Amino acid sequence: MKVEALSVLIIGLGDIAMGYDLGRDDVTWTHVAAILNHDHFDILAGVDPNTRRRDQFKRLTSAPAYGDVDEFLQVNRQPVDLVVIASPTQFHVSHYQKIKPLRPKLVLMEKPLVARHDTLAPLMAEIKSGPRVMVNLFRLYQRQINSVLHKVANSGRCRITIHYSKAIEHNAIHFMTLLLRHFGPCLKQGLMSLHHEPAHTFTFSQADVLMVPAIKNVDDNSMQVQSSMGTTYYLNGGRIFFQVDEHHHRQDFSEHEFHHHMAGVYEQCLAVIQGKDDDSLMLAHAGHELLMQGALQHARLHTV
Repeated sequence: MKVEALSVLIIGLGDIAMGYDLGRDDVTWTHVAAILNHDHFDILAGVDPNTRRRDQFKRLTSAPAYGDVDEFLQVNRQPVDLVVIASPTQFHVSHYQKIKPLRPKLVLMEKPLVARHDTLAPLMAEIKSGPRVMVNLFRLYQRQINSVLHKVANSGRCRITIHYSKAIEHNAIHFMTLLLRHFGPCLKQGLMSLHHEPAHTFTFSQADVLMVPAIKNVDDNSMQVQSSMGTTYYLNGGRIFFQVDEHHHRQDFSEHEFHHHMAGVYEQCLAVIQGKDDDSLMLAHAGHELLMQGALQHARLHTV
């Protein structure tokens, strides 16, 4: 065990837990990879109903794996410092309720927080009595994009276009939380049709935002920010990230934060456990409210 390591329980052993970077040592895109490469965390156990995933997890980490949370709770006699809830979204509330008796120092929960809007308030009510929750919105912990957005937000009003993959309440939450941190609050939202696609509009204090579905495998999870300082391009989830200033000079940003974004998340986890403030839950809550309202708007319009 690593010196002064904090013990970690991982609930859900799918792609974000260990699949995305399996067999690679040049990137850190999963919880398991980030923990194995971090001196202050040690994997205590994993939980997943899938036998193949449990076997894969045990080979990868040498830690035990259990079919469900109740099975782990029956046999565990060790303190748990960090619980990672990476299970399917519809189980987030119940899994959070089940691990409360462990009294971990921190819970790291995947986004989206909930699958349905009517379960968001019950989850937030549960969290009020603890344990503390940090949300895995890894772009909140990328220094470069936050630095750029802070500067452009202070340069005057901006125009922002976002192309999100999957449903708006799923991946658009990464961008919505960045917008709320740097350009908020949101004053108005609306829905329109653009090229036969639903286009969601948001008016923030310092930005006018258009969110549209991405063309799959072309512009997934991309953002373009126009300001008096020029145009910032954050494309394909951060694989391409550069800025063209008002004099047409281009500045390319380092790809390191994209290749190792989960490492940054665990640096933040450690800092939060040691007492640092974190705004991810507050931003995720506000962001989900806005995006789920937009999704409901679209559903009603589509029904009509």
